Amino acid sequence: MATDPGSRYSFKYVYDKVSGQWIYREFELRVDTARPLPDPISDAEQGDRLSLQLFRPGSAQTGGLRSGTPVIEGGYRIWRGADVADKSDLEGQAAYGVTVSWPVVDDTSGAPHDALEIFQLPPLGDTEPGIWSEWATAAKLREGGFGWWEEVHGRQGDSVPAPPRYPFEFRWKLVLDEVPGRIP
Repeated sequence: MATDPGSRYSFKYVYDKVSGQWIYREFELRVDTARPLPDPISDAEQGDRLSLQLFRPGSAQTGGLRSGTPVIEGGYRIWRGADVADKSDLEGQAAYGVTVSWPVVDDTSGAPHDALEIFQLPPLGDTEPGIWSEWATAAKLREGGFGWWEEVHGRQGDSVPAPPRYPFEFRWKLVLDEVPGRIP
């Protein structure tokens, strides 16, 4: 861990002393194109219908997606992004959660959400940069609308949703960059 020299709040991130660079977790999120999703998944009027959260102890923040619009490759929709690693990554206390919100059908329906699919990440340990992990499906599911809140507060959900027929999958690798806090 080292203090970001450009941070007025003295944020600390994982720093590689050998290369003199900051460590990021680059990731890919994918789902089979057979899974129904809102169309469009992202637009100027409604924003992004896919929501990715980065969970760290006691907090949730928006995961570092590069775009809310996926690319289509090999029968999958794929979203890419990265987040700078911190102490929670070293200790295996970081996770990502993804859910999809659907358009409101009428004034009484509210915005329905797919289940929140949560991917628990292992501690960084001796992980070498540049090597992709295996694709993994969610380790845990929560109700989608406020599942992020339940996850942050460690609350039991009222019910566990059924796994989706076409689940999201997640993989990651470590990358190095000279500047902390930017997406490489």
